[in-house]
Amino acid sequence: MSTFDGNVAEFPDIRIDYFRASDSNLKPPLAFFLSHVHSDHLTGLESCKSPFIYCSPATRDILLRLEKYPHRMNFAKGILETRKKSFRHLKSLLKAIPLETPTVIELSPGNEIRVTLFDANHCVGAVMFLIEGHGKAILYTGDVRSELWWVNTLRRNPI
Repeated sequence: MSTFDGNVAEFPDIRIDYFRASDSNLKPPLAFFLSHVHSDHLTGLESCKSPFIYCSPATRDILLRLEKYPHRMNFAKGILETRKKSFRHLKSLLKAIPLETPTVIELSPGNEIRVTLFDANHCVGAVMFLIEGHGKAILYTGDVRSELWWVNTLRRNPI
C-alpha cells in the first residue's frame, strides 16, 4: 500500500493517485492525475467529484469498463452480501492525455502546467507524469518496472 498522500510540493494545485479527502490544510485540488488502475491507486476515486481526472487513454478505457464486487461474508451468522461497483459515473471527469505528447492544462485562468505522459512499463495503461510549469518540473513515476531496455528508451527520448 502506498504511503504517498498525493500532494506535490512544487504543484500544490494538483493531486496524483490520491482521491481521499485530504487531512491537511491544503486547498482542494484543481485537477487529479491517475497513473494506473491498480486498487491502491484508486482509493476514494468512486466518490471523487473534482474538476478533472487526467490519465492515459488505456487507463480511461479500462476504468470505465472495470467492475468490482466487494463482499462481506460471515457464514456463522448467515451474512452474504455483495454489491457491484463501477466507475462509469466518472466518464465526464476522466480526460485522456496521449502518451509522449506535451499537453498544456489550464488549472485556472493564468495558471497552466504542461504534462507529458510516459509509459511506466508496469501494467497496461500505466504512466509516469512529467509535470512542468512556473519554472519547476517533476517526474512522478508511480509504479514502474525499471528494466535496462526501458531505461535506455527513456534516456533517448527527446522530451
